[in-house]
Amino acid sequence: MSGTRHSTQRDAILTLLRSTKTHPTAEWVYFSLKEDFPSLGIATVYRNLKLFEKQGLVQRIDVGDGYDHYDADISQHYHFHCTSCRQVLDLDMPKLEFDSCLPEGHIAEHHQLVFFGKCCKCNEEQCS
Repeated sequence: MSGTRHSTQRDAILTLLRSTKTHPTAEWVYFSLKEDFPSLGIATVYRNLKLFEKQGLVQRIDVGDGYDHYDADISQHYHFHCTSCRQVLDLDMPKLEFDSCLPEGHIAEHHQLVFFGKCCKCNEEQCS
Protein backbone atom coordinates (compact mmCIF):
# COMPACT_ATOMS: atom_id res chain seq x y z
CA MET A 1 0.00 0.00 0.00
CA SER A 2 1.94 2.90 -1.34
CA GLY A 3 2.38 5.93 0.90
CA THR A 4 1.35 4.23 4.14
CA ARG A 5 3.37 2.63 6.84
CA HIS A 6 3.12 -1.12 7.25
CA SER A 7 0.76 -2.15 10.03
CA THR A 8 -0.08 -5.62 11.31
CA GLN A 9 -3.56 -4.39 12.24
CA ARG A 10 -4.11 -2.96 8.75
CA ASP A 11 -3.00 -6.25 7.19
CA ALA A 12 -5.36 -8.17 9.48
CA ILE A 13 -8.32 -5.95 8.55
CA LEU A 14 -7.73 -6.42 4.83
CA THR A 15 -7.13 -10.16 5.21
CA LEU A 16 -10.39 -10.50 7.15
CA LEU A 17 -12.33 -8.57 4.51
CA ARG A 18 -10.87 -10.73 1.76
CA SER A 19 -11.80 -13.92 3.63
CA THR A 20 -15.53 -13.24 3.96
CA LYS A 21 -18.52 -12.89 1.67
CA THR A 22 -20.70 -11.35 4.40
CA HIS A 23 -20.18 -7.67 3.47
CA PRO A 24 -19.31 -6.72 7.05
CA THR A 25 -19.66 -3.44 8.86
CA ALA A 26 -16.76 -1.70 10.62
CA GLU A 27 -18.18 -2.89 13.95
CA TRP A 28 -18.15 -6.51 12.78
CA VAL A 29 -14.53 -6.15 11.68
CA TYR A 30 -13.62 -4.56 15.01
CA PHE A 31 -15.23 -7.27 17.15
CA SER A 32 -13.84 -10.03 14.92
CA LEU A 33 -10.26 -8.81 15.42
CA LYS A 34 -10.41 -7.37 18.95
CA GLU A 35 -9.40 -10.62 20.68
CA ASP A 36 -6.28 -11.01 18.52
CA PHE A 37 -5.47 -7.28 18.68
CA PRO A 38 -6.46 -5.98 22.15
CA SER A 39 -5.11 -2.50 21.39
CA LEU A 40 -7.22 -2.20 18.22
CA GLY A 41 -9.62 0.74 18.33
CA ILE A 42 -12.79 1.23 16.35
CA ALA A 43 -11.34 4.48 14.96
CA THR A 44 -8.42 2.48 13.54
CA VAL A 45 -10.85 0.16 11.77
CA TYR A 46 -12.81 3.07 10.30
CA ARG A 47 -9.63 4.88 9.22
CA ASN A 48 -8.28 1.77 7.48
CA LEU A 49 -11.56 0.96 5.77
CA LYS A 50 -11.63 4.51 4.40
CA LEU A 51 -8.01 4.12 3.26
CA PHE A 52 -8.76 0.79 1.56
CA GLU A 53 -11.74 2.32 -0.23
CA LYS A 54 -9.63 5.28 -1.40
CA GLN A 55 -6.96 2.88 -2.66
CA GLY A 56 -9.56 0.81 -4.51
CA LEU A 57 -8.98 -2.31 -2.41
CA VAL A 58 -12.56 -2.50 -1.10
CA GLN A 59 -15.90 -1.06 -2.04
CA ARG A 60 -18.31 0.52 0.41
CA ILE A 61 -21.95 -0.50 0.06
CA ASP A 62 -24.71 1.71 1.48
CA VAL A 63 -27.95 -0.21 1.82
CA GLY A 64 -29.70 2.49 3.84
CA ASP A 65 -29.59 0.65 7.16
CA GLY A 66 -27.36 3.24 8.84
CA TYR A 67 -24.19 1.16 8.40
CA ASP A 68 -21.59 1.06 5.68
CA HIS A 69 -20.91 -2.49 4.51
CA TYR A 70 -17.58 -3.41 2.92
CA ASP A 71 -16.75 -5.79 0.11
CA ALA A 72 -13.22 -6.82 -0.87
CA ASP A 73 -14.56 -8.09 -4.20
CA ILE A 74 -14.04 -4.91 -6.21
CA SER A 75 -15.26 -6.36 -9.50
CA GLN A 76 -18.40 -4.77 -10.92
CA HIS A 77 -21.25 -6.77 -9.40
CA TYR A 78 -24.59 -6.19 -7.75
CA HIS A 79 -26.02 -6.85 -4.32
CA PHE A 80 -29.24 -7.93 -2.61
CA HIS A 81 -30.07 -6.58 0.86
CA CYS A 82 -32.53 -8.58 2.94
CA THR A 83 -34.64 -6.06 4.79
CA SER A 84 -35.53 -8.68 7.39
CA CYS A 85 -32.26 -10.35 8.45
CA ARG A 86 -30.09 -7.46 7.10
CA GLN A 87 -27.60 -9.64 5.25
CA VAL A 88 -26.07 -8.35 2.04
CA LEU A 89 -25.57 -10.92 -0.71
CA ASP A 90 -23.68 -10.86 -4.00
CA LEU A 91 -25.85 -11.36 -7.07
CA ASP A 92 -24.65 -13.40 -10.01
CA MET A 93 -26.03 -11.46 -12.94
CA PRO A 94 -24.60 -9.87 -16.08
CA LYS A 95 -23.30 -6.33 -15.91
CA LEU A 96 -25.97 -3.89 -16.98
CA GLU A 97 -25.13 -1.67 -19.93
CA PHE A 98 -26.44 1.78 -19.12
CA ASP A 99 -24.22 4.15 -21.10
CA SER A 100 -26.93 4.65 -23.74
CA CYS A 101 -29.34 5.79 -21.00
CA LEU A 102 -27.15 8.70 -19.88
CA PRO A 103 -27.82 12.21 -21.16
CA GLU A 104 -25.53 13.28 -23.99
CA GLY A 105 -22.10 14.31 -22.78
CA HIS A 106 -22.41 12.52 -19.42
CA ILE A 107 -19.88 9.84 -18.51
CA ALA A 108 -20.50 7.50 -15.58
CA GLU A 109 -17.35 6.48 -13.75
CA HIS A 110 -19.00 3.76 -11.70
CA HIS A 111 -22.38 2.66 -10.45
CA GLN A 112 -23.80 0.63 -7.61
CA LEU A 113 -27.01 -1.36 -7.72
CA VAL A 114 -28.66 -2.91 -4.67
CA PHE A 115 -31.91 -4.87 -4.73
CA PHE A 116 -34.02 -4.80 -1.56
CA GLY A 117 -36.42 -7.45 -0.33
CA LYS A 118 -36.52 -10.64 1.70
CA CYS A 119 -34.10 -13.52 1.22
CA CYS A 120 -35.60 -16.97 0.74
CA LYS A 121 -35.04 -17.86 4.42
CA CYS A 122 -36.86 -14.77 5.67
CA ASN A 123 -39.55 -15.25 3.03
CA GLU A 124 -40.12 -18.70 4.57
CA GLU A 125 -39.52 -20.44 1.28
CA GLN A 126 -37.00 -23.15 0.55
CA CYS A 127 -33.72 -21.79 -0.78
CA SER A 128 -32.61 -23.40 -3.99
